[in-house]
Amino acid sequence: MGVEYFNIQITEKLRIKPTLGLIFKAPRRLYNKQDCHCKILPKNCDAITLATFGILINDKEMESALDNIVCAFLPEIPDVTITIVAFSKYKVQHYRRMKKALSRHGTNGSKCLLLFCNQRGRALAQTAAGELQLCNKTVKPSVWGGVVKDLYVYNSKNPTNDDYVRFAFCVGITIVGSVDSWSIVMDESYKTKELVEQRLKLFKSHISLKKHSMGFMFACCERGENMFNERNVESSIFKKLFPDIPLVGCFGDGEFGETTIPTKSFNDKKNFWYHERSTVFLIITYG
Repeated sequence: MGVEYFNIQITEKLRIKPTLGLIFKAPRRLYNKQDCHCKILPKNCDAITLATFGILINDKEMESALDNIVCAFLPEIPDVTITIVAFSKYKVQHYRRMKKALSRHGTNGSKCLLLFCNQRGRALAQTAAGELQLCNKTVKPSVWGGVVKDLYVYNSKNPTNDDYVRFAFCVGITIVGSVDSWSIVMDESYKTKELVEQRLKLFKSHISLKKHSMGFMFACCERGENMFNERNVESSIFKKLFPDIPLVGCFGDGEFGETTIPTKSFNDKKNFWYHERSTVFLIITYG
């Protein structure tokens, strides 16, 4: 898919005024400044592009589709604050900014963290996760993200500036306010279709959807067809249980996630946000 054609598709198919875009690129699509989508997005919309190990949309996991792009856009939502912190080295102010963002609105509303890094930024992101776990003991934030090949932040507010595209080792995105969100970790012990479905049924039983919902899936590249010996297993089970929720996401090499529903699983008692050989699901709902 050419970038010009892709930009036309975004323009024609968007039904919302976006404020945040997540663009998942398949493995073969290397970064090029000409790929920037800023010029066709509103000036208040930031976009994060992730060069991944594979992408997915709804019940289709495209681990071998090397040239495709999948994207998701979140609209402006009243009483919701979205904060993006991109960094390429350790600075305490980065963690403080994310902590401050997660502390907004007191204990009211949802607190959601999206955390991404490239392979060189893995240690940085793990440090950030450890710091942020301590930021709010009264409300457990939903957490979703992982390790990709590369990531870029597009500053649509000034697309003519040479710095409109920023390379980053780590990107943290906080979504705080009048939305509800839940996340769940499917660790390496969930390696059969039956166990995955059982886990997602438990997830569903603790979720109350509003008018608008979006689902996100981040899976380790060792899962998918490598683990289940068939395609589209986890995404298909999600769509079976949540048929009306659009699902997007990618495959990576390390995952960030938190299980936010009550569970008796021993592994869920470990207070770690970083995982390997896992799949993390997130649902955001509002309206």
